[in-house]
Amino acid sequence: MQQMADKIGVSLRTIENWETDVGQPRINQFLEICIYCSVDIKGLIAQIRQSEAEQKDLKK
Repeated sequence: MQQMADKIGVSLRTIENWETDVGQPRINQFLEICIYCSVDIKGLIAQIRQSEAEQKDLKK
């Protein structure tokens, strides 16, 4: 965890807070986390869009 905190320029305590829903990372920090964790950002965005579309369908 400390390595990720160092990589994105925050304290370990900040990451611990994010994990317990005390605050949220800024978008640039979020992207750094995705890169650090080798998350496919395009795939993540596609999943978000799919979820949003499904929620809209449920509201109809």
